[in-house]
Amino acid sequence: MIISSAKPVLDEHKHNFDIRINHIEHEDVCGDSLRIQQVFVNLMSNAIKYTPDGGNITFSIEEKPNGFSELGCYEFTIEDNGIGMSPEFQKIMFDPFSRADDHRTTRVQGIGLVMPLIWEPISVGIDGLGTLIHSAGAFGVFIFGTLERLLLPTGLHHVLNSLFRTTPLGGVYDGVEGCLNIFLQYVDKVPLSDLRQYTQFLGQGKMPFMMFGLPGAALAIYQTSPKEKKEKVKALMIAGVAASFVSGITEPLEFSFMFMAPVLFVFHSIMAGISFMLMSVLGVIVGNTGGGIIDFFIWGVFQPGSHWYWIPIVGIPYAFIYYFVFKWYLTRKNLSIDVSDDEEEGGSASLSVDEKFRNLATTVIDGLGGFENIIVVNNCISRLRVDVKDMSLVKEDVLKKTGSLGIVKPSESHIQVIYGPKVEKIADAVRAVLKY
Repeated sequence: MIISSAKPVLDEHKHNFDIRINHIEHEDVCGDSLRIQQVFVNLMSNAIKYTPDGGNITFSIEEKPNGFSELGCYEFTIEDNGIGMSPEFQKIMFDPFSRADDHRTTRVQGIGLVMPLIWEPISVGIDGLGTLIHSAGAFGVFIFGTLERLLLPTGLHHVLNSLFRTTPLGGVYDGVEGCLNIFLQYVDKVPLSDLRQYTQFLGQGKMPFMMFGLPGAALAIYQTSPKEKKEKVKALMIAGVAASFVSGITEPLEFSFMFMAPVLFVFHSIMAGISFMLMSVLGVIVGNTGGGIIDFFIWGVFQPGSHWYWIPIVGIPYAFIYYFVFKWYLTRKNLSIDVSDDEEEGGSASLSVDEKFRNLATTVIDGLGGFENIIVVNNCISRLRVDVKDMSLVKEDVLKKTGSLGIVKPSESHIQVIYGPKVEKIADAVRAVLKY
């Protein structure tokens, strides 16, 4: 996926790109694919950016020996014959606020230079908050669940989850750190009751609101929509409910009302916190990270002693609470969600699906500032992730007309456009158009 998304830019700059794979014994590994993918995208982006047209870029992968039977060690190398760094700068490259003084790089902005100042207090705050949550019992679980949703628009919920899933804040069991690591390693080796204190930060807390609460909210959103919008809202809500209920992908639903009715999103976040707390207090032991029915059956129903029955017992009232609160608020405020203005005009009704997606991709590219403004196009399960040269050229109004549920700008050169489950087709279409 990384190579295919970078190929249009590689072709544009006529770079010679080579992949070298050496001594790979284990091709299937478990890890945070999204984070690894982001690292590779950043490295590839820099290699392309700083390598002159017609230059050489090599991506090498090699498995290294290590002393652990269940862990893999892999070396990834991205080499290029770009502008490089002077020997003088290499000696100080890891010093804070260091940057090569070169006329060829001055046009590339250096936000990273101030990050040590910005990130240190943020990091201290996050660590302190994690310690507070860990030591506050059931109330700490409530805080965790609330923040896990509330931080969603910023992407910082990943940081919070990582703290508990992979560090001692999530617990330590027989030398293994992090609630997710502990659960996955010991779920079939120790009595399930031994894992109760670790699963309280995992998928069990999400299931009542993902499988029941948000579908109730979706029904209210549909029923309160104006008549002329109902058909489009219905299609959007059905897709969102399916994603949330089956696999725990909630962004299509959450971003549909997050900016239109922030009060409802705060309510939703608090209800998420209560859900996490109730699952913990009631002794539910359902692990893994998903909040949909697949994880519910695999890690709950099929696991003796998981107390999975509390999830629907709590979830059914959640559906009614979400439905009535959303319907009351939307009716009182006379609000309805935005839907894309994609009425078919002229002969567009006779276009094939591929042609429609190609037309949509062209509009998306225009919204991203045009062909020349796009560096790399990637996607996760619900977001189109794009590196751009100039954020000021991005047209949010155009992107919203393509069916976007929301737009997030984590940095001055990276934009995320939320499309929900259809993002894979949109991303493929965008990459296909960029190749022309």
